[in-house]
Amino acid sequence: MATSLVVIVINSIAARLPYLTAASAAGTAGGLEWWIIGAFAAAAILASLPAGRLARRLPARTLSRGFATLVLLVAAGVTTQTVIAIAT
Repeated sequence: MATSLVVIVINSIAARLPYLTAASAAGTAGGLEWWIIGAFAAAAILASLPAGRLARRLPARTLSRGFATLVLLVAAGVTTQTVIAIAT
C-alpha cells in the first residue's frame, strides 16, 4: 500500500513540476489555488487518522481488493472522460 502511495506522489510531482518551474520563472503562482490545495491536504490528514485505525482492523486482502477496485474505477472514469473529449 505505501509503495503505491509513493508512486502516486512521485507521479504527481513529476506532472506538476514543469508548471511550477515555468510559473516560478514568470514570478506567478502557476495558477494554483493554494486554499483549495490546503483544504484537500487538511481533509486528507484528518481522514488518514481514522482510516489508519480501520486499516489495522481489516485483513490485508480486503484492503488490497478495495484499493484495486478504487484504481480501476478511477481508470474507468478517466478513460470515459477521454473518450468523450475525443468524440466531441
